[in-house]
Amino acid sequence: HLFSQKQHAMMQAQQAPEMRRVPLFSLCLQVKAILGGPVAQHLNAAITPPDPHAVASAVALLKGLAAFDPQENLTPLGQHLVRMPVDP
Repeated sequence: HLFSQKQHAMMQAQQAPEMRRVPLFSLCLQVKAILGGPVAQHLNAAITPPDPHAVASAVALLKGLAAFDPQENLTPLGQHLVRMPVDP
């Protein structure tokens, strides 16, 4: 067995959706690169959306890092970050 019955009883029936398990900064970059448009609008349309305050904070951080411009468009740096498997 991989784990005890006690550990099994404490486990959740399902994992949280991947959208809630991955770093929000990376998710925002990916959404922007694939879908364009306002990141918050796309994420809020999800079945289990992330917290709107967390999305706003992630977008603000990406703007501060110059990955997004003030209008929330991807900058050249943001385009490079999207291709890299690292968190900003």
